[in-house]
Parts: sequence; C-alpha cells; structure tokens
Amino acid sequence: MSKRQLRQPEKALGADLATEISRACTALETAIELSQEPPPEHLQASKGWLAGNALWMRALSNCEVTLFLVEKGMDGPAWSNLRMAYECLFFACALWDKPENLTRIEDNHRIEKAKQARGLLKPGVYPAMTPERKASLEKIANGAVGAKEWKVFDAAFEVGMEYWYQMVYRGSSLAGAHATELSTNVHFEEVSEGVHSFYYGPRYDDAKFQVGFVQELLSCRIPDDCIDSKRYPLFMARAVLKELIESLQSTQGVKPC
Repeated sequence: MSKRQLRQPEKALGADLATEISRACTALETAIELSQEPPPEHLQASKGWLAGNALWMRALSNCEVTLFLVEKGMDGPAWSNLRMAYECLFFACALWDKPENLTRIEDNHRIEKAKQARGLLKPGVYPAMTPERKASLEKIANGAVGAKEWKVFDAAFEVGMEYWYQMVYRGSSLAGAHATELSTNVHFEEVSEGVHSFYYGPRYDDAKFQVGFVQELLSCRIPDDCIDSKRYPLFMARAVLKELIESLQSTQGVKPC
C-alpha cells in the first residue's frame, strides 16, 4: 500500500503556522495509512467496528480539508469541516467502544429519512409528485417507528469526550459552521475607527486554533486507556489498545498509568 502524500503549506503563511500545518500533515499521513490496515482478527466480522473505522476515515478526510482551508485562509469553511471531523470522531469512538451501537446509527438513518419524507409530503412542497413517488415517501415516513435518536452529545458523553464536544463541536458551530453573528466577522474590515467595509479574502485569525484542534483529534484515544504516545498515538478500539499494551509491557517494559 502506497503512503498517502498530502500537500505541504505554502511559504507565504509564516514560519510558525507553516510548521504546525506540516506537523499536522505528517500525523494525518500516518493516520490515513493506519486506518486502512485490516481489523484485528477477533473484530473482522464486527460490522459496528468496521462502521466506526469508516467514520474515523471520514474524520480524517475532514481534517485534511480543514488543513487545506486553513492554508488558504478560509476561516469559516475550516470551522465547518472541523466540526464534522469531531462529529465523526465521537460516533467512531462510540462504535469502537461498543460495536453493538451500530443499531443506533441505523436508527438515526431511519429517523432522518422519515423526517425528509414527511417534509416532502407536506401540501405544496413537492407539486410534481407522482402517485408512485407519494406512496414511496409515505412508506419511508412510517419507517422510523420505534427508532430512538442518538445525538452527537450522547455519543461524545458515552466515551468521555464531553470536553471536546463543548469546546470544539459547539465552538465551531458558533465560529463558522452555522449562520451566526460571530461567523460574519471575517467578512468585515475596519478601515478607520468605527468604520468598516466588506472584506473577502484570506484570514488567519483562528488558524492556530484550528490546526491545534486537528492535531488533538489525531492524537485522541479513550480517556481511561493509557499507552506510550510515541508507540501508538492514534485512537483505536478499547480491545485493540488492551492487546497492544500487553504486548508492549512484555517486550519493552511499558507500564500503564
């Protein structure tokens, strides 16, 4: 398997920020490579574990886009992608921790499809609807009976990541992922005291925070597990971590916290 090569930051960024982006790119390359490794033998038949790994790969892809947008000075879109990266992270962790949570992901899918179908069935919303399409939507609208919503907060809380939910997920919602007052700041520029004009161009005000949050995501793991960070910096399933810790203890004398 060839190693994924990511773009390196442009020289115009400034030395400190360019260095941090380069470090994040290096960590991301490693994460992408490891994410494509086959699962441990005892988890190969676990659809929940596999779904968690797919969501982890989605988190990585959003991290890559975030770094690209930071490099270009696109502050708002960078926050949007960072928020999605953490959302995928929370659900990936929850699926790795308990693969049986896959049924809750499936419930979310049914609930959201039913919401969409009910919305399209409202009078006047879908004027060109055919009888066949109406019948299909009605079936979907009734397809979420008994399903329970699994919220982002619940997934984060269940794996001990509420801090990151409150700090990054909610913070990025305010900063750029939604149409908020704060998100408009990047498009104003003070031309004189108390006088502002519209601005469209690169902004790096939040860049160091965005890159830092990408780096944090790439190094996260279940809080109650402990492992030598130099040996295994990426989050993996609890069972995998335990096996690796035991292996390291027997070969290199690494002790748990």
